[in-house]
Amino acid sequence: MQLIDIRLTMAFVWIVGCALFTVQLWYRQGSIQLPTIGWAMFAAFIVRILPSALLPLGAGYEMYVFEQAGEMVFRGESVYLSNIAHPYLPLQIYVFAISAWLADVVGMSFPFWTKLPSIIADTLMTFVIFLSVRRLRTPSDAILVSWLYALNPVVILVSAYQGQFDAIPLLLMVCAWYIFEFSHKRREIASSFVLGFGVLSKTYPAILFPILLLRMKRTTQWLLATLALAIVPAVAILIFELLFPNSIQPMVRRALRAGPIAGWWGYSAVINAWVQLTGVGKPFYEIVVLVGRYLALTAALGVIWKTRRSPVLISLQLTILTLFTLIPNLGLQSLTWLIPIGLLTGASELKVYTFGAFIHMIVSYWGLHLTNGLYLLMPAFYADLIIQLSSLTAWIPVTWWWWRELRHQGLFPVHRHL
Repeated sequence: MQLIDIRLTMAFVWIVGCALFTVQLWYRQGSIQLPTIGWAMFAAFIVRILPSALLPLGAGYEMYVFEQAGEMVFRGESVYLSNIAHPYLPLQIYVFAISAWLADVVGMSFPFWTKLPSIIADTLMTFVIFLSVRRLRTPSDAILVSWLYALNPVVILVSAYQGQFDAIPLLLMVCAWYIFEFSHKRREIASSFVLGFGVLSKTYPAILFPILLLRMKRTTQWLLATLALAIVPAVAILIFELLFPNSIQPMVRRALRAGPIAGWWGYSAVINAWVQLTGVGKPFYEIVVLVGRYLALTAALGVIWKTRRSPVLISLQLTILTLFTLIPNLGLQSLTWLIPIGLLTGASELKVYTFGAFIHMIVSYWGLHLTNGLYLLMPAFYADLIIQLSSLTAWIPVTWWWWRELRHQGLFPVHRHL
């Protein structure tokens, strides 16, 4: 690939422009008169659809996997019985199949059609955030926060550039919270049912479910909510099994084992870099990675329990921060999770986090995923190190935010002089 691509350059300028506008909104929010929610949604759609149309690509390996998975549906083959690394439950695979068909029949690229549902989900999320903040704070705050989401560069990079579809399960998770928080009739069943679609899309929205359960008082509510959550993925799995027999076991196994490669995020990136540079400490690194996964999960469950009397959003935010701080492996697309949650809670730390995550994503996308620019400039060994260590620009703000939130919630002792 050539070192300078005009489309990638234009896309880079575009996302930097969105980032600068977001900074202006954050730091001059009292002096800027913003248009209504309709314009915010229109802007959310435009700032994503234009670079998506401009770039007939996404993260290279992921687009390859998605396209292969979609084509296998038309061939009557189960992706879960193949060597294609598709770790998701059977929902997005139909989107990939339709995207492949549209690319052949209508035109445009496969990545464009694959990104379109996520772009629509992001546009709808702008509206849901507006509705939520209008209930939680003031109408003027609701307008501002909806614009902050619409133009947030971290979210735009994932849905319109990388092509991952976290916007869809994230929207469903926030909708499940909204129903639970503001609805009065059958809220436990309705919110769990919506959350079930989120879990079907990607399994991570399941972290909201124990938080909701701990706020239900009766055993029947627990049972009905669990059934409402489970029925959606269960039916989808059974339908896929009827279409493609013998898929259940490998499908569930892949979904449970799914996760990015360790060594490219946070503390694991630092230890991995040390091992690569010195050749010393590989057994220690492998132990840290193994223990880190279980430690992160255990700590997250502990946080969920400790914050059972806190508002749902506060508990969810601290749970995600705990996972992000302690887990040794985290994908770039996961960096979007904190954006809507932080905007809804009004967390001031979100500004620093957004900036740090943006830096890490720019280095990763323009260094490896969208173009292998860093690998053309230097040996792969050093390019790997730069991308791995760039994760610290996001992980350090996460850790700082997590620490502050722990102390704010009283989960970490504050030493006082006697």
